[in-house]
Amino acid sequence: MRSPEGKDVCGTGVYREVNKPGRLVVTDSFADEKGNVVPASYYGMSKDWPMELLITVTFEEQDGKTKLTLKHGNIAGVPAADFSGMKQGWNESFDKLEEYLGKERPSLNLNSIMIGSTQPKVLGEFYEKIFGRAADWADDGWYGWRTGNTYLHIGEHSEVKGKAKEPQRMILNFESKDVKGEFKRIKSLGAEVIKEPYEMESAWIATFADPDGNYFQLMSPWDMDQEKQ
Repeated sequence: MRSPEGKDVCGTGVYREVNKPGRLVVTDSFADEKGNVVPASYYGMSKDWPMELLITVTFEEQDGKTKLTLKHGNIAGVPAADFSGMKQGWNESFDKLEEYLGKERPSLNLNSIMIGSTQPKVLGEFYEKIFGRAADWADDGWYGWRTGNTYLHIGEHSEVKGKAKEPQRMILNFESKDVKGEFKRIKSLGAEVIKEPYEMESAWIATFADPDGNYFQLMSPWDMDQEKQ
């Protein structure tokens, strides 16, 4: 946050509760530029400010819209002289939220990924084995599989020559609840192993290369709700 005088005031907090979609509970404290909790006096405010405030935000459906309610715990500890500034800060935040929600945004949907190749038939046969089924459609040297909400397309491209020179630039990620088991299966098909299964932050990952040298990975399912917490 930046004061009218141009002074930056930093804050930090910790999510205590994330109850999708109805409730958030988070702590609120002043912080220095490195994110360390500091007293309000660090910014020239009263030393009577609590070191930590508790914020509860609830979301309720009301007449087809969302009613947002924000409540501050232990707000009685905030000096009266600073309360108006605190209220002004929240009003400005809500004004910015209203402005953000009112903006029109591009409507984009990633519906397919295309791999260009000089040997689409070889690549198509390879991915038939990987997916364990024939292509969902094949026509005139083109192949396509639907995976989740996205299509993987393979076909000839006039500007593609030889194998991928920088296969790390774009990697296909396939989710699997059994990364180790799928790794053994795909390895037995003759796929080139780039990296055997390894664990990273409780998720398993393994990397292969297809006949054109493009990298693809097996990954444990990503729990977005847990990541946000």
